[in-house]
Amino acid sequence: MFFHWKNYFLAGGLVLLLGIQLQMVDSFVLSEGATRALARFSKSEQVASRASMTSLLLTVHPEPKKKVQPPNWLGLAVMTTGVVMCSHAVAIRRR
Repeated sequence: MFFHWKNYFLAGGLVLLLGIQLQMVDSFVLSEGATRALARFSKSEQVASRASMTSLLLTVHPEPKKKVQPPNWLGLAVMTTGVVMCSHAVAIRRR
């Protein structure tokens, strides 16, 4: 087998903990570097523009940071995935 049952259990536990964390967090703010990377990935010029006026204003004011609000169902879905992975690990072990 490619994965041992302990690997499934560990991965499931980590996914479960990530889901719990997503369920507890209401929103989070990305750093300036992550905001720029997101703007490059989405090809949005609103978040990080390279215009001369914008660069002049950014010397006075800090760069914009994006606020992300994950949907309410995302934490539950990730927790469910973690529980299924842990259950699968227990089922593999009993074979």
